[in-house]
Amino acid sequence: MQKERENFYRISTIIVDHGKEALTLLLDNELNSSNQTLEDFINLNQHEIYHLCFNRYTCCQCVNRKLPLTAPASRVLHPDQLNILLDKTGQTLSCHNIKSAAQFCCCPAKATLTTKHLDLTLLRCLLINFASICPLNSNIRLAVDDLTGYRNKLYGHAQEARCSDSDYKLYKSQIETVILTIAKSCKKENEMKQKLKDAEVRPLDETICQQYQNCLLFDIQQNEEIKTEINMLREQSRQNKDQIFQRILETEKKITTNITSQRETFTKKIEGITENVTQKDEILYQRIQSLQVKVIDEVNMNSKEIIKTIKSETEDLQMKHAELIGNLNQTEHNFRSKTEEQLEGILTQVEQARQDINDQIHNLSDDVKETVINQAIKTGKLDVKKQNLMDHSNAIIHGHLYDETFVKTAALEKGKTILNEQSLLIILGKGGSGKTQIALHLASVYKDEGYIPLFFSDKDVIKYRDLISMAEKSIVIVEDLFGRTNVDFYEDSHRNILDIFSNCLKASTLLKIIFTIRNDPKCSENILAKHDIFDKKCIVNLDYDYRLSDKERMTIILSHMRHNSIIPCKSPVKIDICLDDDPYPSCSSECTADVITLSDNNTQICTNTVYECCMCDTYLGFPATCRMFCHDKSLTVLGVAYFRNTNQSLKNKVANLFSEGFDKLSCRYQYCVLVYTALKCNFFDNNILGSHIENDELFKKIFSIFDDKKTKIRKTLVQQAILTLEGGYLIKSSKFDEDISFKINFSSDFQITGIFNPWNPPPPDCADDGDSFQEQSIFDESKDYESTDDENSLFDSESEDSNPESDTNDTNDDNDDGEPWFRRYPELIGEYIRTCIIEKRYISFVKLFLERLSTRVPSPEQMNEFLTGLTRRGTCLMNLTVNSDIIRDSALKYGDVNVLCLIFRPKSSTTKHYNFYELDDSVLQDKLIAIMDENQSYKTIAEIGNFLYRIGIQDENHEFVQRFLDCIIDKYNKRENVYKVRYIIDGMSGKGSRTDVVPHFIEFMQKHLITYGSIKAIIGLWEVLNTETPNNSQTVSYIQLMAVLENKFKHHILLGADVEHGVKYKLQTQEYGACIFDLGIKIQDNKLIEELIFKLIEIYEVFLGGRLTYHFESPNSFHFLVYFYNGFTKFDSRKEDATKMCPFGMKKLHCHLKRYKIFLKKVREAISHANQSEEDVVNIELLCILRNMNILNPKSSEPISENDDDDDGEQAFKKQVRY
Repeated sequence: MQKERENFYRISTIIVDHGKEALTLLLDNELNSSNQTLEDFINLNQHEIYHLCFNRYTCCQCVNRKLPLTAPASRVLHPDQLNILLDKTGQTLSCHNIKSAAQFCCCPAKATLTTKHLDLTLLRCLLINFASICPLNSNIRLAVDDLTGYRNKLYGHAQEARCSDSDYKLYKSQIETVILTIAKSCKKENEMKQKLKDAEVRPLDETICQQYQNCLLFDIQQNEEIKTEINMLREQSRQNKDQIFQRILETEKKITTNITSQRETFTKKIEGITENVTQKDEILYQRIQSLQVKVIDEVNMNSKEIIKTIKSETEDLQMKHAELIGNLNQTEHNFRSKTEEQLEGILTQVEQARQDINDQIHNLSDDVKETVINQAIKTGKLDVKKQNLMDHSNAIIHGHLYDETFVKTAALEKGKTILNEQSLLIILGKGGSGKTQIALHLASVYKDEGYIPLFFSDKDVIKYRDLISMAEKSIVIVEDLFGRTNVDFYEDSHRNILDIFSNCLKASTLLKIIFTIRNDPKCSENILAKHDIFDKKCIVNLDYDYRLSDKERMTIILSHMRHNSIIPCKSPVKIDICLDDDPYPSCSSECTADVITLSDNNTQICTNTVYECCMCDTYLGFPATCRMFCHDKSLTVLGVAYFRNTNQSLKNKVANLFSEGFDKLSCRYQYCVLVYTALKCNFFDNNILGSHIENDELFKKIFSIFDDKKTKIRKTLVQQAILTLEGGYLIKSSKFDEDISFKINFSSDFQITGIFNPWNPPPPDCADDGDSFQEQSIFDESKDYESTDDENSLFDSESEDSNPESDTNDTNDDNDDGEPWFRRYPELIGEYIRTCIIEKRYISFVKLFLERLSTRVPSPEQMNEFLTGLTRRGTCLMNLTVNSDIIRDSALKYGDVNVLCLIFRPKSSTTKHYNFYELDDSVLQDKLIAIMDENQSYKTIAEIGNFLYRIGIQDENHEFVQRFLDCIIDKYNKRENVYKVRYIIDGMSGKGSRTDVVPHFIEFMQKHLITYGSIKAIIGLWEVLNTETPNNSQTVSYIQLMAVLENKFKHHILLGADVEHGVKYKLQTQEYGACIFDLGIKIQDNKLIEELIFKLIEIYEVFLGGRLTYHFESPNSFHFLVYFYNGFTKFDSRKEDATKMCPFGMKKLHCHLKRYKIFLKKVREAISHANQSEEDVVNIELLCILRNMNILNPKSSEPISENDDDDDGEQAFKKQVRY
């Protein structure tokens, strides 16, 4: 038993003493090779060492708030081990955030740290993770791991302090081999062998201490002898030093004398050489000049001869070329004149014959029609309204038949087939794609067969469905039943009429129905999937399956060109061509420009431009784009640029009307008609002209942009403006019981230029005041009490409400048009692939591209940009059946939160569609929580809340949302992460605007809204939250709401709570002011609002009284009352209403604004003084704010009346300001 314990002690001694010594030698060798101290080594790897202990939380050095890639999955070091390496009491690194409460964050290495302070575990950790001397899979790396393994096995995790002889011999030889391997790499093998032998034979009792004592006495004696020898050597060195110094002086004198003599000789030689060189240079220069003159003369003679020969040859060639061109032009002119004469004769004959036939048919049909109608009216079988409907429908069809620009397409033939077989036709297509024209042409065909055409626009069919008879042969056209701009299905009205049509089609064989529906990415989900009448067999999609062929496009654009007297150039136009596969023929007429205005005011277009126009995927439908392009000469001159960006061309045109409207009265009326039509839901009723257009308030407000005076609006000029715009920007839209009206001819997202001009009065029914502060903030500089850019840069600390990640993610989202200022190639590639998938073009190419993309994966940033373009920043749905696994895996791995929330749905959801991928509920929940862990941005986490709203409310998957909410409540209930729950509630409720979220999650909202919700969300949901309680008869208590708001504002001002990361404190506080004003308008209780404002002023004074305590918690709060005032009064635009609501509170706020102005002036003066004295500006800035903050406190300063001048108020506070 004693022997086994001795074996255990000996082998433990070898591991602890000599194992540590071997690792210490290895670390010293690493430090010596890199010329570093241990302190430098620790500081160099401080960030990675910190995350070996804290592997789940980011620190101040983490890039983009993300953990480094080297962070382990589990903890490697203990905080006690970090305490050995890092100095948490000293000065931190420069990148440290002073508000970070993380332990050891940005702490440097201890200055007194040496390898003696390190144990075996720390040595092994530093060598394995950070030393270059221990590369992966090397012998040294294996030896270090083996030594640590033996340590853990033999005594670290040993059950008892014993070791048998066999195990001792086995492990001893293995451990000695490992230690000698490490010592050999450090060239200390022999010394280590000796120490290992000594460790084997030395005793383990008190004799060891005696041996150590003897060794120490011997060492002391040797040290004394060495000291005496050192003293003797020092004396000898002093004597030798004096002798050497004398010899050095003597040699120095000799060297100086030799140098001076040699310098004189060298200077003489150099002077002689320079004289010789100057003489030779002069001779060479004279020779070069003479040769240069000769060469120039020879070149001039040769060039004159060459120019003469070239001129003579070019004159001969020009003469020959002119003769050939004259002959060609003459032959071409003769041929064209002959063919044109023949064609004109043939066409006149054909037109005359067709006109005669039509007149005869028309006369016969009119006679028959009049007799039948008169007889029906006499017998009472025909209603007057139905007769009006039939007349208007026939007029529309008649107008269509005389439209020379209509071209028969494959979609028309398919529509005939479907209508014959199914009696129902659904035509899908975007605006201007020719849906109505195809329907009218089909109606004209069936009219010749005896059918009665009935044309309904918008929702007229719901109102006048009784006019449709099942006993008569009728063809019914329903145009844009679900809307033109916002296509949506309404259960109350649409389902009823569709049920009626479905039953009528089943009961009657005499009825034919044609629907025209605006197509958008969600049409199949929002419209077609809502009713059984929309059978796939009856659908003709003009955007995908039956999109225009290249031949049809060429025919359409040429027909519009002929109708508007636009001629192509002299190059022959090839109509039957496939522009996707075949190269289009180049222009042979040598056109100098794409579009040329001829002398007779006609327009000529190069054939290359015609081909390029046909190849463009226009935003509007191609027929409508061609009509506008050929009708308006200002758009014609744009050439192919108009087809590539139709919306931009329209914007430029309307912008020109706005700018010219100040000088030209006609442009002014045209602009007003367009803006009026856009604001009237894309509809201009022509009956207004005959009744009260001059009294229409909206039209008068728009007209006041150009003239502030009450100028009388002239009906004739409005009618003239409509006639000018008709066919270009306005198209006719008929209603059978009214006169012809107009709708605007551009997309719904188009904004009229000038309507948002700052001095223009806002349109009626505009958005609420609380959502317009980003637009209104441009007026801040006009207020004398507002801060300037210098103030924002000096005082507006954004450390609490911004982070680097949010800055990078939100850059592209601030653009009003939804387009970034700069898009990289991966995003543009993603947009192109999205277009191909949506339009079902180049399917094989798309599949090949995605397959190669899966094998050659780019960087995560490039894949993120590609997915952003593919989904249009997470806003565009598409058919995901093409290589679905590749897109799914890439989006799950690299996509940001917008992409993830767009295309993924939980498996438990009832919505099954090819536009979404299904994920297990647990996988999707873990992915969303991982995004919340990695991000602090308000926009990112609020988007997850918006995603939960779509799943829970729109998809009715309440269970998934409830599980997710319970999970985040358990996970983020601590103070440092509780803001993430607030962001989720804001996203779900749209900051209080979506009140329907409360009934679906009433338990969650009742339990957590007041605790975690933001101020704006609580105000928006308070009424619904109280009315959804079991006692519905109870009135809403706004007194309790004021108490809740007081507590929320107290935490916001004093502790910096309720701050949104990535959102400016200024905008957030202005929104709070606007919410309080809207709340006062809603509840009509001015006393409660004024009491709340007094409470806010009291809390603000508490903040000023404890500025040393609260300033570091909420550094922006000294701006609070100013920003709140801006929101409450909407930058003084509703100052009178605010004063009526709370007069005493507004008076106090005005006094504070004066104190705030004096405060800013004093702080700026102090900072400018610090800049001149070159002091520490950052510290001086903080001190100046804190020292002068008593100016803002009315209790510690003289009162300021509302009528006092600013200068007087400033003098009143000069006495109290001390530097």
